[in-house]
Amino acid sequence: MRNYLTNIFLNAPPQSASTFLYESLTNGLSYKNLSQPTLYGGIFPYKNIVTWSAEKTLAGGFVWQDNVEANEVNLLIMEQFFPKVILHFRDPRQCIYSWLQHFPNVMHEERARTLKKLIKLRDNFFDLPIEHQIDHLIQTRLIHYVEYYKKWLEIIDHSKYKVSFLITTYEELTKNQNQVLKKVLEFYELKQELFNFPSQCPEVGKQNYRGNSLTGWEHTFSIQQRKKAGELIPSFMKKKFNWIEY
Repeated sequence: MRNYLTNIFLNAPPQSASTFLYESLTNGLSYKNLSQPTLYGGIFPYKNIVTWSAEKTLAGGFVWQDNVEANEVNLLIMEQFFPKVILHFRDPRQCIYSWLQHFPNVMHEERARTLKKLIKLRDNFFDLPIEHQIDHLIQTRLIHYVEYYKKWLEIIDHSKYKVSFLITTYEELTKNQNQVLKKVLEFYELKQELFNFPSQCPEVGKQNYRGNSLTGWEHTFSIQQRKKAGELIPSFMKKKFNWIEY
C-alpha cells in the first residue's frame, strides 16, 4: 500500500451521485478537492480536461471530479497525469429522471445557457406536461448518456492507452457505499485504516443527493416511453450493468 499522496480521478456523468462519492473520498482522505469548474472545457457529454489544472496537482493529494468524454486528447492527458481513473455509471433513464428534479433549480443560471441550447430547451419547458418533458429528454439527453457510456466502454475493452480503469455504479453505491469506497481505496493502493468512512448516506437534498431511487423512472415513464428509452440503450450495456430492458 502507498504511503505517499496520489491523485484520484472520478469520471462520472451528471445525476449519478458523483458529488456524494467525490465528497466522501475528499473528506475520508483529507485530500484537496478540484471540482468541475476549474477542470474542464466544454459541456457534458463534450468535455475536455484543462491541462494547466492537471499540472497544478502533480504533487498529489487531490480528488478530481468530472465527466470528460473518451477522446484521444483526454486519454493522453490521463496517461500523463492520471494513470488510474474511476468510471462511474448509472442507468441513463434514472439519470434523466433525476435531471428533471434538479435542473429547474439551476436553469436560469449563466452556466445552464449552453446546455439549454444544446438540448433545445425552451424557457417554458417545465411548464409542459411531464410526458412531453420526458419525450424530449429521451430524444436528446438520454442519447448523450448512451453515447458517453459507449465510448468509455469501448476504451475499456480495446484501450491502447496506459490508463487503468475501475468501474463503479450508482446501483452498487446505494446497496453498500462503504464497499464501493473500499474498492476505490484498493484500486489506488491506499490504506483503509487511514480512511474516514462516512457514517451514513447524506440527507436528501444535500450533496446533490435526491434519494436513492433505482426505479423512479419506471413509475414515471409511460409504457411507450419505457420501450423507446430501452431501445436506445444497447443490449450489451443493459446486460453488463444489469439494467432492465424496459
